[in-house]
Amino acid sequence: MNHAWAERINTKDLVSLVRGFGDPAHPGVAWITGLQLEGELQDLQLRHDSNDLVLQATATDLKTHPYNAIPGVDIPQLEIFGRNRDLLLMPLSTSLAVEFPQWFEQSRSFSDIDGSMLLGLSRNHIGVRLAIAGASYDGQEISGILGFSTDYQTGRSSIGLVAEAIELAVPNFQQFVPRGTDAAIRVWLGDNIEQGVLHDIAAVYHNVQQSDDPQSSRVFEARVNLDQVVARFHEEWPHLDDVRGKVLLTRDSLDVDLESCHTAGVLVNSGDVSVSLDDGDVLINFVADAPAALLLDYVQSTPLAELARLDLSQIIADGQVDVESTLQFRRDHDQPLVGVRLAFDDTSLTLDSPSIDIAQLSGSILYSSPFNVSSRDLEGSFFGNAGSIEISSNSSAIDSTLRVQLESRFTPTNVVPYVGEWIEDVAEGESDFRLNMELSMNGSNTSLIVVESSLAGIEFKLPEPIGKRAETTQPTRVRIELEDVPLVHFESGAISSVFSMRGDGGLHGSIGLNVPPLEYGPEDVGLLVSGNLDSFRFSSPGGENELNLPAQVNLKELTVDRVEVQDLTFSDVVVDGIYSETEIDLTVKSNELEGSVTKSGQEPILVEVDRIQLEVQESRTSDPFSPEILNWIPTMNLRIEDIALIDQEQQQASFGSWSMFIDIHEQELRVSELNGSVRGLRIEGSETGGITWNTVDNTTRFVGTVRTDELHDVLPQWDYDPNVESKALTAEVDLKWPGSPLMFELYDTTGSLEGDLDEGRFLDVNAGGGALRIAGLLNFAVVLQRLQLDFKDVFREGTSFNRILFDVQTEDGILRIDEPLHIKTTGSDILLAGTMDLNNDSLAIEVVVTLPLSSSLPWWIGIATANPVAVISALVGKKIFEGQLDRMASMKYRVTGSLDDPNIQFVGLFRDSLDSENENNPENGEVVEGEENNE
Repeated sequence: MNHAWAERINTKDLVSLVRGFGDPAHPGVAWITGLQLEGELQDLQLRHDSNDLVLQATATDLKTHPYNAIPGVDIPQLEIFGRNRDLLLMPLSTSLAVEFPQWFEQSRSFSDIDGSMLLGLSRNHIGVRLAIAGASYDGQEISGILGFSTDYQTGRSSIGLVAEAIELAVPNFQQFVPRGTDAAIRVWLGDNIEQGVLHDIAAVYHNVQQSDDPQSSRVFEARVNLDQVVARFHEEWPHLDDVRGKVLLTRDSLDVDLESCHTAGVLVNSGDVSVSLDDGDVLINFVADAPAALLLDYVQSTPLAELARLDLSQIIADGQVDVESTLQFRRDHDQPLVGVRLAFDDTSLTLDSPSIDIAQLSGSILYSSPFNVSSRDLEGSFFGNAGSIEISSNSSAIDSTLRVQLESRFTPTNVVPYVGEWIEDVAEGESDFRLNMELSMNGSNTSLIVVESSLAGIEFKLPEPIGKRAETTQPTRVRIELEDVPLVHFESGAISSVFSMRGDGGLHGSIGLNVPPLEYGPEDVGLLVSGNLDSFRFSSPGGENELNLPAQVNLKELTVDRVEVQDLTFSDVVVDGIYSETEIDLTVKSNELEGSVTKSGQEPILVEVDRIQLEVQESRTSDPFSPEILNWIPTMNLRIEDIALIDQEQQQASFGSWSMFIDIHEQELRVSELNGSVRGLRIEGSETGGITWNTVDNTTRFVGTVRTDELHDVLPQWDYDPNVESKALTAEVDLKWPGSPLMFELYDTTGSLEGDLDEGRFLDVNAGGGALRIAGLLNFAVVLQRLQLDFKDVFREGTSFNRILFDVQTEDGILRIDEPLHIKTTGSDILLAGTMDLNNDSLAIEVVVTLPLSSSLPWWIGIATANPVAVISALVGKKIFEGQLDRMASMKYRVTGSLDDPNIQFVGLFRDSLDSENENNPENGEVVEGEENNE
């Protein structure tokens, strides 16, 4: 046996020794040379006999360089054992640096090494096996086996690696991406896997290569579990947070089986990701049950919104949505290929502008890029009514179009966001509608919205023919062109219009009634209305006094053949001017009416009527105005220059001029500042009175003053006999009657008339019939003549009076004179009291005439002739009351019967009491009884 020992030997000297004595063609010599050993061998011992060669040494600072796919190592100290062709290397230090130039760009340093390396050499074969039972890499434990072998006789080389790690942080994992991986993939893995933990890592690598075949058989596979990983699959898409799942990494692809993750707040329940390491394509499939609001935010934060050309920022969503999605990112495409299925279950969507509210949405929507959209069994609640939706798309080389068809029902309240609150004032009910929407995705074509409805079930409380009853149908079509300034075409019944919705929020356009709409320019403000209507009937709107119009209305020679307002009819009406919420300036002309309506700012409306003709019926049994008319009457100042009343024979009579202020207070129409001049009378409302129409009990009250200067000229204008002249008449009136102010009839009134007539006379005229009868009662000249008194000096020109004082009460058609009507004539006084029933023309009136006795001899003669007893009684009375009788004598009469045939009865002499219960009381000085005298 031969034995050799060396205390120290430099590994470079050892390599030189081997090269000098060894066969240069031997692979071992080539390996020792190629590894470029560095370091020192200590306590080297060799023992050799005929059968074995045994080697033992300790290597310090040993370093080898990578050679022929064998990694380079750098280890402070190891122990070497060799027998014949095999070497066993056992690390004595706890650190080890390994360099894999063909696999990794940088060397890897391990600590806490527990392992060994076995080297086998023969003339035609060399093999290396590195086994690491445990090591620490950056504080994380790994283990593995590395093997390499080459058969120089067959030319076959193989290398294998089996590695395991309990846990690795993402940055450490990225350091083990093989060097041969495509550069773009390595960048993708480095940039997109940002943080987290990989655990239960297992990797296998095996490569076999034949010297005469440039192709190699390579197998690589790594399995990794992901936990709390943060990653992204594309720079323009949101992160994947808290990724949990399993990864399979092969030489061709990276496949991830997602168990769960979050992206933009959306929980992904399951999915898979496949990354091709050959071409960089990424394929993602995932399933999520996402809150609708979060899903909208997610889509808006991704290129999907731009890809699908959708602006989702104004949509508010609630409820859950099941999502199935496929995304494919290809290196040769700028945009990903996307396929999405959205399944809705009791989801709600609300769009602010234009306002669309969909609740209880169910069904699904399918989308695939570049732009293919369809729906399946899509239903929902629109405006609180069940309806259906169909969605489809059409793509061409020029444009892509999204089509949405929606069918449901609506109420006027539902369309307030589109047309304004005014629609609720004039319409009520519910009807069907169909909406068709065509949206151009790239803007090369005009996007359209078309809404159609029969309007069956909707009542428009507007004057006919614009208004309609709920039971009638009126096909209506709205076409909206979604330009920068949306353009709307509207057709319904007699209305044809086109208008735009500008940035100021108002409507601008033109409306034609039975004619095409007039052209309007960009400088025009509001809506231009023109055309003609056969008829237009005002009826109660049932709403507030003021109508909230969507825009200023400009009327341009709008003609209406017949306009009906309650019982009033106007023909050939032409209206021009402006009507808006803040300004009114209208002129109205017709055969029966000319006038204007103006309003500026907060001032009340001013209505000025130059002339108006009203037809008068002989008998009126119904009120021309119902209480509902208050809904049409605004607060206003009314001035009427001339009212002409036309009877059935077309005879015209003036009803004067009027001015007043009209206000609606709760359920009352109040007329103040009333001034009228009609047929010689001046009518004024009191400061606290005027006219009040209470529509709760439907009664009207007038409190005011009636005046005139020439009663003789006034009476015939009111169809009364001109039997009274007076310089002045003043009457304070407080009367109430049923119905509207136009229902005034004297026999229906309740209240009082109090006033006086100054310096006039009663004229000797014959009472006529009808209304003339009432004035005939005041023909006191006839009464006195019937008493055969001598007043020739007075009667030639009529019975004069200085003043008449009256206070008349009226109730239910009965005129009652409680306070005696006092007539002061020249040298006499006349008192009158009693009642007149206008319902049956009956009278119950007492008259007391007081005259100077000394000038009444003819009167005495008349009494003596008629009743001698009266004369005796009178003389006795004259003797007893001589002083009084020289001055005055009184006589009393009772007027009964009817207006057509009044009975005048002489009651007695010196009877100055108008109280019937004192007629036979001697204390009153009543000494002569009278008899009926109708002569």
